[in-house]
Amino acid sequence: MVTPQAELMLDQGAFDVLVQGDQTQVRARSGGGLVRSQGRQVLVDAGERVTVTAGQPPELPVPDTLNLVLNGGFEGRISPPGRTSPT
Repeated sequence: MVTPQAELMLDQGAFDVLVQGDQTQVRARSGGGLVRSQGRQVLVDAGERVTVTAGQPPELPVPDTLNLVLNGGFEGRISPPGRTSPT
């Protein structure tokens, strides 16, 4: 598979490939593969993700978990509307 930023050679498995703006992000849910760009190739295995920015080589793999904390804190409603937290 080829994206505007990288060439992907994915083995059997489950993968998420997101192309957004000038980046391609590959997340391996299971299986593994190779991400190639700008003369560098990086292996991605299950539980990892790799990001490639246009004109740059692929970054090294990182865990596929995403940060759910926005702006450094847990802000906003935790309970459904109409319910209050016990005191």
